[in-house]
Amino acid sequence: MFDAFVPERRRTERRRVYKRAHIVLKDQACPIVCIVRNRSDGGACVEVPAKIEIPDTFDIQFDAASVFRCRVIWRKPTAIGI
Repeated sequence: MFDAFVPERRRTERRRVYKRAHIVLKDQACPIVCIVRNRSDGGACVEVPAKIEIPDTFDIQFDAASVFRCRVIWRKPTAIGI
């Protein structure tokens, strides 16, 4: 679980969401299913499978028209900050 006592460093307010998305990697045919847990104007917290290695940059796709280029800011075993 996430530590509730970590100081807030975001410049914009985050919004809680629970939205399914796909991490799209250039060298893999199948996208990785993930869950976006919260979003802000500058980033998001994404829940990922623990045993899959996620590269530092990738695309995240919400639907056919919503694809965003992402960069990992922090990592935990089952979550990444982008």
